[in-house]
Amino acid sequence: MNVKKIAGCRLFNGHILKHSNSELAYKSLYCMTAKHAQCRRFLFSQTYGSCPDFILPNTMLADEQIKEKMVANKG
Repeated sequence: MNVKKIAGCRLFNGHILKHSNSELAYKSLYCMTAKHAQCRRFLFSQTYGSCPDFILPNTMLADEQIKEKMVANKG
């Protein structure tokens, strides 16, 4: 478990899914286990420093697709 990343993760802290059952499921499947190393939010933030809110732990988008969506959402 990467406590440093969890402390700043908007999904973990209830800002994205607002304490829903999905949020709890993601926490127990990814955040609180060794599987955190497979979390797409974790991987993207390791490379780029942060992660947009639309990315969930099991997101299948490639980095380029995520960056394109980030640009599109700004416009």
